[in-house]
Amino acid sequence: MNIYRFSSIFSNIIYFSAIFALRYKCPESFRKYQTLLCVHTVANLILENYLTTLWKIMITTPWMSVCGFGLIYDYPAVNIGVFVILLQITASTIVVLLEYRMKAVVSLNHRNIAKLASVLKHFYTLTQVVVFFSFLYAYDDFRYQNDYKLEVDEVDGPLPEFVFCDNCIIFNLHSWKTIAFALAATFSTTIAANSGLLMAFASYHALAQTSTMFSKRTMLVQRSFLRSLFIQLAVHFLFLVAPIFIFFAAFLLKLSMEKWQIFVHSLTVLFAQHGSFSTLAMLGSNKQLRRNLNLFTQKVRRGLQLSSNIESDRNLNQTSFAFQQYNQNATRLATKIN
Repeated sequence: MNIYRFSSIFSNIIYFSAIFALRYKCPESFRKYQTLLCVHTVANLILENYLTTLWKIMITTPWMSVCGFGLIYDYPAVNIGVFVILLQITASTIVVLLEYRMKAVVSLNHRNIAKLASVLKHFYTLTQVVVFFSFLYAYDDFRYQNDYKLEVDEVDGPLPEFVFCDNCIIFNLHSWKTIAFALAATFSTTIAANSGLLMAFASYHALAQTSTMFSKRTMLVQRSFLRSLFIQLAVHFLFLVAPIFIFFAAFLLKLSMEKWQIFVHSLTVLFAQHGSFSTLAMLGSNKQLRRNLNLFTQKVRRGLQLSSNIESDRNLNQTSFAFQQYNQNATRLATKIN
């Protein structure tokens, strides 16, 4: 998909700008949280470049076929497994971010909710292991699909010709192995979501109540951090879940979108690059990061202006020197003539 070439350039600029803003003149009180945000940004960067460059996915409706046209398209089953692992890592960084914000503001009144959220977080780690082994259990269903593709082509077809190539995968919902993997992944995601929601609830309630634990300025700073994180995660959720929901609805209702390929490709890009939109939301909603980017922009601008002035002075000096040489040569020539 050619659109990835342009969108990837844009998204990588966003990622590296965010990483620089997170590391540039970081206040001591903000250092640990910025480090966690930086880890989350790097996880998004790796996941997105895997989907858009290494795998370069394209989703075809209504069969929920996932095809790869990137550098490692020859290993579709392995790509599914790597994608699941990278997505789980990204989700883990989100839970850790929410946990850090919760621990920074939670009081004794919300200790029970905080403990429950932490228990769910550890349980989520266990479910990640279950998801990984359930994928290994269903690996053959993703690896060998010729018979299933012929069956789908006969019952719900005709399938596009390119779907029959080895680098395209259709989720085999006639197999209990694939169903078990899907259920394990759904259950794990639900546990992560519940843990994150409890952490967000505890953090919001702790800051909403009048407390003598923090000064007024500290409360404003903590609320700003939490609001920025909520905006970032809302964009994450919207751009990741909405395309999945539409593709799954098209699969259940057998809706073909052949006439809406631009819409399908746009949803695929949103799905693959949801992290960059989330990172852009983080930059836009965090005052500290905006200030860092502004300082960096001003510094680069002054550096470019200084470089331009130095180059102008150098050219002027060279011109003056050449003019002096010309005058000296002209004077010598006039003396010889006389």
